[in-house]
Amino acid sequence: MIVSGSFGWDDLGTWRSLETIYPEDPQGNINVGSAEFLDAANCVAYAEDMPVAAIGVKDLVIAVSKEGALICHKDRVREVRQIVDRLKNRVNPDIFREYDIRGLAKTELTPPVIFRVGQAFGRLMGTKGLQRALIGGDIRLSTPVIRENLIKGLTSVGINVVDMGTVTTPLFYFGLQQLDADGGIMITGSHNPKDYNGLKLALGKTTIYGSEIQKIRSLVEEGPSAAAASRPKGRSH
Repeated sequence: MIVSGSFGWDDLGTWRSLETIYPEDPQGNINVGSAEFLDAANCVAYAEDMPVAAIGVKDLVIAVSKEGALICHKDRVREVRQIVDRLKNRVNPDIFREYDIRGLAKTELTPPVIFRVGQAFGRLMGTKGLQRALIGGDIRLSTPVIRENLIKGLTSVGINVVDMGTVTTPLFYFGLQQLDADGGIMITGSHNPKDYNGLKLALGKTTIYGSEIQKIRSLVEEGPSAAAASRPKGRSH
């Protein structure tokens, strides 16, 4: 099996429905989109976004989109959900930059990843005796889901959250100085294209960078300790 990127085919029954909707060629292949078959038999190819060639293979399911590709034997399609779940939970180390956490909102800053980042930042706050985090977010379409999962992660390890809602980055920094907060996270893609988003993190009144960002990465990869997971949940308002 070869898997790249992320895809939306976790409704596995859809594969079987293609066999009843689309006609087969003389070798039993089904082509949805722009696939080409040569000495191939009993394959299903879904490739609407780019051309795909299947040569000398049989009994495969092939799905290709702008966001990724999947190839597996027909008998193994029920296992695709495991791969989808694994991809959603995978943390790309490249999102941990020098001054922020930043990546593609749909495929890198997924809800499970953001939840774990929230937990990690909350644990780092806890080691410094900090308990109250300020959260703000920009107007990008991906920001509300990121905010929701960030807050879940923070509160799960005992951090109380003050949610500023939709604000500009300067207003978030103003809030850090003026409100009763021990730190916080601003959700913003800054100057990056619309498919991206990011997190600017602050401990106390100043943002963190460099080695402190890498501490967040290490805590994300490590996962929450039993002590952190057993703390009373924080509140959000």
